[in-house]
This record gives sequence, C-alpha cells and structure tokens, in this order.
Amino acid sequence: MKDINLDNLVRDAVKKSGLSQYRLAINSGISHAAISRFMTRNQTLTLRSAGRLLAALNLRVKLEPGE
Repeated sequence: MKDINLDNLVRDAVKKSGLSQYRLAINSGISHAAISRFMTRNQTLTLRSAGRLLAALNLRVKLEPGE
C-alpha cells in the first residue's frame, strides 16, 4: 500500500488554489501565522486543521477500504 502524506496533499492544494495565505486564513478560521508555519514546513497539521483548510478550498478527502 502506498503511504499518503496529508500535509503534502494540503500544501499542494493550497498552492494550486491561488489563494493568498491571508484569504485562506479568513476562509478557514485558522490564523495566518499558523498557515504560514505550515506552508514553510515548520508545523504539521492536525486532522481538524487539514479539514478546515480543505473545506475552505472546497475540497474533501474520501477514505475507502483497501483491497
């Protein structure tokens, strides 16, 4: 099974969105400072924060049973 790094997936989604960190902070309710630390790889995300960022980007993660 392939390991998936949620932090990297969310970072890529943020970059592709074109939203500023400031706008993402407003939309997600996560502080701009926390988003900045996350994007510079100085902090990892909690599952709750990842969900809030993805919701602000209008994205979701779907978990399915493995084969």
